[in-house]
Amino acid sequence: MSPSFESDNVILIALRALPLTQNYKYFILPRVEICILQPKHNKDKKGNIDIYIWKDRFTDYFKEKISTALENEYENINFISHNIDLCAIVYKLYHGEGACILPLKIAMMLKNENLEIKKIKANFTYLYFYHRDLSSYSNETIKIKKCLSSLM
Repeated sequence: MSPSFESDNVILIALRALPLTQNYKYFILPRVEICILQPKHNKDKKGNIDIYIWKDRFTDYFKEKISTALENEYENINFISHNIDLCAIVYKLYHGEGACILPLKIAMMLKNENLEIKKIKANFTYLYFYHRDLSSYSNETIKIKKCLSSLM
């Protein structure tokens, strides 16, 4: 069972601003570089790309943003909605199936001999970090922000 966002030790990471109550604080990491992680050996010469995208109620929003960012790069973008973990996606990519959109630093950690990274110019790449507004968080929040900033 996953922890509730109401728990004291939970941080929620979102790619958009969320309307939360006054009991929460947040910080923003602006302009996170994003990229496509894709197989090296499975390039489509016709400008087609299959992109795995997480299936939830915001899928259409991200499809639109990604399509706009990639419209000059690819003739046809096929989105594959999924609810599988990142390790399974990387396994599929390793075997030549599709591509995925990730923050650059995360993609660099996952890249291997069969995968390549292609940077994307995008203007929707802010990360919002939400947490409970507790006085005990003051010192820890600074440490967490530095750690998360180094990963993104």
